[in-house]
Formats: sequence, C-alpha cells, structure tokens
Amino acid sequence: MSPPTSTAAWTKRDEQTITELIERRLETDPQGELFDVMGKSWSAAQLITEADRVAGALSAYGVEPGDRVASLCENSSEQLVTIFAALRLGAVSVPVNTAFKGDYLRHQLRDSGTKVLIVDAAFVDRAAYVAPDLPDLAHIVVVDDIVPDIEIGTTRWHDWLDVSTHEPIAEAHVAKPDDLAVFIYTGGTTGPSKGCMINQNYAVTLAIQIATMWGRTPDDVVWTPLPMFHFNAVTVVLIGTLVIGGRASIYRRFSVSNFWPEINRTGATMASTLGSMVSLLADDPDRPEMPRSGAPEANTTLRFISGVPITPALRERCIERF
Repeated sequence: MSPPTSTAAWTKRDEQTITELIERRLETDPQGELFDVMGKSWSAAQLITEADRVAGALSAYGVEPGDRVASLCENSSEQLVTIFAALRLGAVSVPVNTAFKGDYLRHQLRDSGTKVLIVDAAFVDRAAYVAPDLPDLAHIVVVDDIVPDIEIGTTRWHDWLDVSTHEPIAEAHVAKPDDLAVFIYTGGTTGPSKGCMINQNYAVTLAIQIATMWGRTPDDVVWTPLPMFHFNAVTVVLIGTLVIGGRASIYRRFSVSNFWPEINRTGATMASTLGSMVSLLADDPDRPEMPRSGAPEANTTLRFISGVPITPALRERCIERF
C-alpha cells in the first residue's frame, strides 16, 4: 500500500477494517517479517496461523462476534497473538493495564463483560482474586504456566498450550467498519476507568493519520517499548504497520540502557515513545551506540522519535545529541 497523502488522511474516504488490512498483508507479503517481539520474528502468515488456533480455542469456549476477550499481559508474543485472535473471531479485544489489581481490575473486567481472560502467570493471583465476582468470566487462560483444566467457581482455568495447539477456525469473521474492535480503558485517575469503545474504521483511520504526520513509509521500521494495552501501540505499531507495510518491533518495556542496542538490533528508523522517555534519552550519558558518537557501533538508521510532550528546548537537545 502506498503511503497516504496528507490530504487523504484528513478527508472522507472509503471506510476500512482491520480485517481487510490483515487479508491484504497475507496476499501481498505473507512471509516477510511483520513484527519482531523481543527478538522473535513474526510474518503475517505465522501470526495469523497461530492466531487462528487461539481463535479456535476461544470459539470452543463460547466466544462469538462481539464478545469480549481480555488480556492481562506484559508485551509478549502471546499478547500479540491474543489481540489478533480476538480480531479474527470478530470479538472485542480488551487489553488491561498490568498495573491494575483488586477493585481496579475487577471493574474493567466487569464493565467490559469479559468472557475470556488471558493472563500472564505472574498475575494469576490477581485474576483468581476477582474471578468469583465476575459472572460473565467463563474462562481464564494462563500464559507460561501449566494449569490443569479445572473449574473454580463458574470459571474454568486452562494453560496456553490448550489454546495454542487447538484446531484453528475454519475462516475468519468478516468485520464491518462500525464493528467494535478494541476497548481501551482510561487511567482511572479521576474515578473508575472508562472504556473507550473503538470500532474498526476509527482504529484504521487514526493509524493512517499518525503515519501521515510521521511521514512513515513501507521502508520504515517502527520500534516501541509502549505496552499493548496502550492505544498508541495498537494504532502505531499493530494497525499502522498493516496500513503502511514494512515491519515493527515491540520491546518488553522502556530501558535507557537498552534503547540504542535495540534500535541497532532491529534497524529501527522510527521510535514510538511517550512522556519522560525522550528526556531520559536526551540526558543519558554519551554511549558509543549514539548516532553522533563516531564509534563503529554508532546508530545510523534512526531518523524520528515520537514523544509527548516535547518542548522546543528538549527538541533542540535531541537534535544536538542524536
């Protein structure tokens, strides 16, 4: 797909769905790298093959189009597959902030009407604590752990092997532009978190607009440490890469010391960050991987860092340093 023009990104166009973007990538570049998740490479064909197996398990668990599939996971291949599995079923993905527990976690799972929860093993105790209060929650799948297929209250527990080796769905659900795709919950700083109900076309449109503002092309590689429960990562990395083409890299979490090694490893030309991350990078002591260091290992690929907010003074410091 050719990069959208600045005019086309902000004017009315044919509505699109994430479903269409997935099918387009499968047709045009099924084997090329689509995502790198902390060193694990995923082509479109590999990702959708795995997602369809997980979707098959979710379907067997009773998930239908419009049902909610939540995930309480750190950035990982399993989190990536879960989001696409929900999309392949026509279900709504509900990625939950991994800082939430107790009443905060219970509120989001109850408010969204989550039917299946995928959870990292590290957060099992949180899920077990709130599950008895969630009558809609029928199944919990634990990542990276062996859990017997048991029933606790009204909720059945499974391990990731159950879903990742299941028979795949026969065919993907064909979404409409106004079908819900994802619930992104607000931070909850002024009261209970509110679920932002994002439909397919809105998510695609926003991804196009961000890519246009960045001047992103199919030759770019976008790297991010932002969590996949954040809408920035969903639109910029997951959907934006399907819109524009090329590839993207997802890191576990932000680290100043690992930033330049990761940029060099992935060949990233763009970095998607937020908040104080840019300030921390600008104030970081000189490293040989920095572009202006003159060392053999100095980065030569990165041309764009996104971060909000960036003051004029910070922008100038970044230009000077990088």
